[in-house]
Amino acid sequence: MPKDSTKTDQFIPSWLNDEFLETALKSDDVCGDLKVTSSNIVRATAAGDNYLSLIYRATVQITTRGQSENRSLIVKCQPEGANLKEITKEYKLFDLETKMLKDVLPAMHKLLREANINFTPFSAKCLYSHCSPSLQVIVLEDLKEFGFEMAERTAGLDQDHCMLVMKKLAQFHAASLALKEKNPELLETFLDPCSKNMITEFGKYVQQFILGLCDEIEEKCEELKKYTGRIRKIGETVVQRLVEGRVGKMDEFSVLTHGDSWLNNMMFCYSTEDRQLLDMRMVDYQMCIWTSPAVDLLYFLNSSPAMDLLVDQEMFIEEYHRVLGETLSALGYQHLHITLDHLNQLIESRGFYGTLSVFGIRNAVLVDDESYVSADDGLRNDQIKCKYSKLFIESMKIQVPLMERRGWLV
Repeated sequence: MPKDSTKTDQFIPSWLNDEFLETALKSDDVCGDLKVTSSNIVRATAAGDNYLSLIYRATVQITTRGQSENRSLIVKCQPEGANLKEITKEYKLFDLETKMLKDVLPAMHKLLREANINFTPFSAKCLYSHCSPSLQVIVLEDLKEFGFEMAERTAGLDQDHCMLVMKKLAQFHAASLALKEKNPELLETFLDPCSKNMITEFGKYVQQFILGLCDEIEEKCEELKKYTGRIRKIGETVVQRLVEGRVGKMDEFSVLTHGDSWLNNMMFCYSTEDRQLLDMRMVDYQMCIWTSPAVDLLYFLNSSPAMDLLVDQEMFIEEYHRVLGETLSALGYQHLHITLDHLNQLIESRGFYGTLSVFGIRNAVLVDDESYVSADDGLRNDQIKCKYSKLFIESMKIQVPLMERRGWLV
C-alpha cells in the first residue's frame, strides 16, 4: 500500500489502495493525466444497512490538468461472509449490476432525454468495474457529494418521500418498456436471470425468520396469537411461493423492476434552507428482473413507509399509474399503458409477495442493534436464532390484521 494512503478501518482490504483508486479514476478521465496523491478510506455502511456487498467511501486527493482537487468515491465489493460471497459469485450479481449501470440505465436515460421528459438519473454514475473470480468491485461517484443522504431507516418514509418513490419507479418502468421496444437485446440478461435460484436461498432464510416469529408471538404478543397458525403455514410454503411471486409470467404486463426497492436502497436530496425534499436516486441494482411492476410496488409499500402510511395506500398506486401513463405517452408508447383497474389486479394477484415483504423486509427496516442477525449467519444455517425488534412487533400489530383483511394470510 502506498505510504500516503490512510485506512481508518483495519478490515479494509489491501487491494483498496491509491493504485487501485487511480486506475478506477483514470478509466473515466478523458485527459489521462490524473494522479492520486493520497486517500482516506472508511466503511460507508453499518450493520443492517447492506447485505450483499461491502461499501467503502474513499476520499481521494488527485492532481489533474495541473490542478489539485479532492474527490469522494463509493467502492462496492463482495461481502466478507463466506455464504454471501459464494452467492454473489455463483449468481453473478456484480456482473448483473455492472450491466445495469453501464449499459441499461444510460440507454434508458437517453430515451427519456430525447423525449424531453423532466427526469433525474436513476442512479449514481459508475466510474469503474471489475468482475473476476478473485475480485468483484464497482466504483461509483459518491452521491453524498451531491447532497444525497439515506433516510432515517426505522422512522420509515413519509408521504412526500413515498410519492417521489412512486414517480421514480414509474419513470424507471416506463423507460424500460420503451427500451425493450427499441433495444430488446440490452434486456435479455434480465428476462430469466440466474437470481431465481438465489431467491430460493434467501427464501430459506425468510422461512426461518417467519417460523421463529410465530414462536415469538406465542410467547410475547397475545393480540397476534390467533394468527400464528396461518403465519406458520406461510412460513412452511414460503420458499416456492417467493420464487413464484417474483418471476414474470407469460402474457403478463411486465417491466424491468429494480427488484430490491426498499428504503435502504434509496438516497434523497433536500434543500439547504428548509430541507424540502428535492430528488432521489436508487442504489443497488443486483436484483433487477423483468417481471410484473407489482413486485417493486408490493416490496416497497409493505416494507418502507412510516407506520401511519401502511394502511391507506391507494394514493401511491394512483400516483404511480399517473406517472407511468404520462411517461409512456411522452416516449411515444401510450398504447403500452394499462388501466388502473388492471394495475390493481396485478397487485392483488401477487398479494403473497406483499406478505413476504412484510415478514422478510419490514424487519430489516426496523432492525436495531439488539435484533440484528447477519444475513451470512442466517443463510444455509437453520440453527440460527432469529431476533425481532420491538418496533417490528408493533408494526406487525398493524400489518398482520391488514393482511387478513386483504386475504393475504393464506
